[in-house]
Amino acid sequence: MSVSASKRYQRFLRLVIKARKEAGISQQELANMLNKPQSFISEYELGKKSLNVQEFAAITRNLKISADALINR
Repeated sequence: MSVSASKRYQRFLRLVIKARKEAGISQQELANMLNKPQSFISEYELGKKSLNVQEFAAITRNLKISADALINR
């Protein structure tokens, strides 16, 4: 991943984290909604794991925000 791509991905992660917090949902609550361990949420929020499109769609659906709205922030 290039440095600019990495910076863009970090910005993307900050938007996902902000959306989760604005929804008032903890990492554990989101993990429960996704049938994943809490570590799954922690790892992608820390940038240790990349999200795929299906995971991103499931996250936005559970946060009740459209993917477009989140990306266009």
